[in-house]
Amino acid sequence: MASKRRNMFQKNKSQETTENENEMTFYNAILKPTWAYGVEVWGSAKKSNLDRIQAFQSKVLRTILDTPWYMSDRTTHHDLNIPTVQTDFTNFTQVWIIISTLL
Repeated sequence: MASKRRNMFQKNKSQETTENENEMTFYNAILKPTWAYGVEVWGSAKKSNLDRIQAFQSKVLRTILDTPWYMSDRTTHHDLNIPTVQTDFTNFTQVWIIISTLL
């Protein structure tokens, strides 16, 4: 009886992992490119505009993981190994500068 419960738990756990992986694939394939599309014009963006995008990103990640309300966004980003919007902004800008100097 205990082994049957253990197998059911392991099956549910692996199914949850697969669902999270699918949702992260959706985030990386659809949502992130959507907000990252205008990165080259973000140089003049106010911090409040970047904060809005960060709030969107954090909300989506919390929804994907179904995290409790008391878990910090920093922990969520760290667990998923996803950089914050500000970090992505800096990285995209540096890449854009390098590409534009080569052209």
